Amino acid sequence: MKSRKMKLWLLLPLLAVCMVLGGRSVHATSYRQIAFVNSADKALLLKFKEFCPAGYAWKVMRDNGQAAILAGSESGGTVGNDRMFKISLGSRYADKTKYTLVVTGKDNKQSITVRYYTGGALTGTSVSTTSKDALKGNITLSNGFKGSGVEFLVFKGENSTDLIGAAKFAKTKAAGNTISMAASIPGSSLANGEYKTYVILSYSYDGAIYYGQGRATVHKFVKKQGKVGGVRLSTADSRIKITWNASPNASYYKVFRSHSKTGSYKCIASKVIGTSYTTGILTGGKNYYYQIMAVGQAGSKKVSGPKSKPKGIFLGIVPGKVPNIRFGYNMNEELIVKWNRTVNATGFIVYYKKAGTRQYQKLGSTRNRTYSLEKLDPNSTYRIKVQAYRKTGGSKILADSSSRVLKIKPNAFKQKYHDILLANGVRPIEHINGKSIYTTRKYSNERKLAFVNVNGYSSSTEYLIWISHYTQQVTIFKGSKGNWKIIRACPCSSGKASTPSPKGVFKVTYKETGWYYVNTKELYVTHWCGRNSFHTRPLYNDGSVCSPEMGKPASHGCARLPDSDAYYIYKNIPIGTTVVSY
Repeated sequence: MKSRKMKLWLLLPLLAVCMVLGGRSVHATSYRQIAFVNSADKALLLKFKEFCPAGYAWKVMRDNGQAAILAGSESGGTVGNDRMFKISLGSRYADKTKYTLVVTGKDNKQSITVRYYTGGALTGTSVSTTSKDALKGNITLSNGFKGSGVEFLVFKGENSTDLIGAAKFAKTKAAGNTISMAASIPGSSLANGEYKTYVILSYSYDGAIYYGQGRATVHKFVKKQGKVGGVRLSTADSRIKITWNASPNASYYKVFRSHSKTGSYKCIASKVIGTSYTTGILTGGKNYYYQIMAVGQAGSKKVSGPKSKPKGIFLGIVPGKVPNIRFGYNMNEELIVKWNRTVNATGFIVYYKKAGTRQYQKLGSTRNRTYSLEKLDPNSTYRIKVQAYRKTGGSKILADSSSRVLKIKPNAFKQKYHDILLANGVRPIEHINGKSIYTTRKYSNERKLAFVNVNGYSSSTEYLIWISHYTQQVTIFKGSKGNWKIIRACPCSSGKASTPSPKGVFKVTYKETGWYYVNTKELYVTHWCGRNSFHTRPLYNDGSVCSPEMGKPASHGCARLPDSDAYYIYKNIPIGTTVVSY
């Protein structure tokens, strides 16, 4: 029998039938079997949920005779819920012929007997969804159909117990030698999804029911979608949150946006699960209008409803939440609180709360991204937070939320993190809108040593060079990892905003005595990143200075140095020396 198992499991025209189990008739409500004829494959099919765990034997007889024209068996195991028992008759198949299939459990206590009739008549089938969300089956029969019944069944799953509904076909039209018929299942009993749908023919002979030709389809059913209601808008942190009432038949929702109530709406979220959506950060000072659309889906089939009524809101320019708040040291090596650039902020308010008190107090305000904590009692414990604001006209618009809260006892914090604070206080240069943000002040030697030693920079030689682009200074160290000492420092001119110097950790690669042009030259060239090098300022051929800038960004990416310092590096710094460009 294994070679005759059902492989075409999608072909399942089904019919609820009575059956004999152990010599007793069993009601369809307690046990359901489905039987039909597949004339295209010349086969008899039977679907049964469970049978004998020990296995079963079967035989097929013609015209209610006793002699089997085909027989077989299946050993061991329970017939699974999704198994379709298929008997391909081949040359033994004859049209307008009665067959009987008997399946017997190997325990000799259980049996199923089903009668089939191979008379044709079913020439066409289709399934569709009506405008009222009913599932409608349509069939075409040959005019000579002499059967006793035609049934339309809908199953949610593969199991024979998953019947959703059944309806009998009613004649609607006769044309030529065919009869068109239709039956429907109310949509109230269906949800969005894929359904197994079946058309079954049956015949009555001598008081017994014979099951004839059947056909199966898989129908993707999606209910009609209504207009979404209850759309509501709110703002927070330069974002807009949209909420709406659930649509009973929706699988998900689409969100559309426009800056005008009657303008063109663009889809900004194509698959929202749930009944709310929060935008990303938006540009303030504008009107925003939204519409919501419900979408039902079953497999690849989608049904969209109409868009909701437009709902609008004006978004003021509200600053965002202050990010990455932390402690550090400023250039004067004072304890500060600092933070990153904040969306839409023009200024900041710093608050503190001393241990044992209940309310935050204002420590001060600033338009910068740092604020000194030197006014606080160094031996008391505080909680610190920062709130951004945006100044519009004569008023301040505060951010909807403050930064995260930091806790600190200034003196204890300084003692524990002194060198780390010094190292972390080193800033990189910034190039904003074509302008370089740097300083003419220099770091203290203590901060320089903290920067290279705390960060664990190493070199394959006994030298290390640090280019500080923020202070426009080059410092040369001698020693080893964690134990560097300053031996020389000088001003420099690194890359300007349009041609910034590369940042990272590099090595001295090779040297040249100079670069020579028609009227100018640059001497003592020591390369550390491709063609980016240490060298003198541009000089005329007579040795006079062509470009005197020093201490501010001016180069094409190199580090220009005073002549004596360029020569020192060229003469004394070995190939392989680490160069920290920061």
